[in-house]
Formats: sequence, structure tokens, C-alpha cells
Amino acid sequence: MLGLGVSATSVDSTATAFTNEHSLELDGVDDFVDLGSSNLLRPAIEDGISLSIWCKWADITTATSRIFSNSSDPSANPATSSSYYGISCNKNAAGKLAMSTGDGGGRGSDDRKTAQTSSVVVENNTWHHIVFSWGGEAVSTFRIYVDGTAKAVSTSGSGGNNAYLNDVDTFIGKRVTSVAQFGNGFIDEVTFFNTALDAEQVTAIYNNRNPTDMSSPVSPGAGFQLGYWRMGDHLHGPAGFPRIINQTHGTTKHNGVMTNMTSADIVADAP
Repeated sequence: MLGLGVSATSVDSTATAFTNEHSLELDGVDDFVDLGSSNLLRPAIEDGISLSIWCKWADITTATSRIFSNSSDPSANPATSSSYYGISCNKNAAGKLAMSTGDGGGRGSDDRKTAQTSSVVVENNTWHHIVFSWGGEAVSTFRIYVDGTAKAVSTSGSGGNNAYLNDVDTFIGKRVTSVAQFGNGFIDEVTFFNTALDAEQVTAIYNNRNPTDMSSPVSPGAGFQLGYWRMGDHLHGPAGFPRIINQTHGTTKHNGVMTNMTSADIVADAP
């Protein structure tokens, strides 16, 4: 049991047996998934939030690859030209993983809080399960797990409480800026939680390198899935505009739009 609660009404009772055969390939140039603008995807982090995702990069040192973001910086919004907002996760050009928050007060180290793995924790051409967990506002509670194991992190910044811009979309594979840091690898099975996953829950989701069906009801607990996007195994919409379905909330809420992408970017390569 994962110890996470989801409403039984959010699950399709006619769903077939779980399989995971596809992922999305992001080209690092302009591909991304747009999840739209929603307060549900801008949760307060004081009680904890987490992001679970499977990723694979051909070259872990090729540019910064944005994984998930609803953050903003000066080049994104002239009205807030001196401020960082929101949460963000990425793999940087050194091959390390990082997560951050911004308080909207400026763009210095006293306006952000960041945790970064102390060493390179992913490998080329290898699927990895990654969890970014914010245990609260304190940067000391930020955790990064890779393949079920918590990794040592270095922390920086002394920013205040996380703040969001209400008009900013949430993205998988880019950030809200003219320097978008587009994702440049494969992504699969993305789940966003309104709780800080603990080590036992992370291990259960990793499941010995076997992706878990996160749309199924699980035992009641401290939180639930805000979104679960399968990245290619459950789609709808016209062929030229495939949508990534939010399995947690059905087919009409917070679905992802594959942007600058086609069905050819849905590939038979999955963990």
C-alpha cells in the first residue's frame, strides 16, 4: 500500500489491465506538454507536495533539461521583471538534478530556495525513476530520490514562502521564460501529489523499476494525486493535436497538450 488516498470516483471502472509501453520523446528544441493554468496545479507547499516521473537522457550533460515547472522569471513576465515565482525541477548541464521555489520578491539568492544533488545521480541511456519532494517551506525538507533511494543534496538560498503567478501555465519539459530550457530526453508516467512522499511510498512507486498504476484507488492517507499523466499510453483528440490525459481527474480536467509535437514523438520506449 502506498498510503495515499484518491477518490474512487476519479477512476474509470472500465479501465483495462495496466500496461506501460510508450513514453514521450522531447527534442530539446521546442517540444513540451502544456498542462494549462489551474490553481489545482499551484498547491501550497507548506504541508508538502511531490512530483514522481520516469526520465531517460541520451547525454546527461547536454544543456539544462527542464522537467516540470510552473515558475516564472524576469524574461517571462515584464510586470514582474525582478522576481522569481513558483516551483521547478530540472536536470542541469552537469548531469545533476535540482528543485527550487521562488517567493516572488526578487531574483537573488534571498528570493529562492534550491536543492541540488551533490553528485551526478543519473546515467546516459538509462531509465530512472525520480521523485522531487518538498516537505514544507524549509529548504532542509527538500528531498530528491532516484530509483527508490534518497540522494545527498546541497541546498542554497534563503527565500520566503513559495508564491505563484495566477496566469502562468504548468509545463512538462519547459519553463515559463524565453530561455525555456526545453526537455531533451524521454519522459513517462508523471504524477503530481499534494503530499510529501516518504521513503516507503517512493520505494513502492518505484516498484523495482516497474512503473505503478497511479490511477487506481489506494489506501487512505495524507494526500492524493493532483495529476497523473501517462505520456503516451492514454491519448485522445485529433491526430495532429494529441492530448495527454490526466488519469486522476478524468478526460476534462488538466489534460496536457503536446505542443510542437506529433504522434511520432510517442515512442515505444518505456521503463
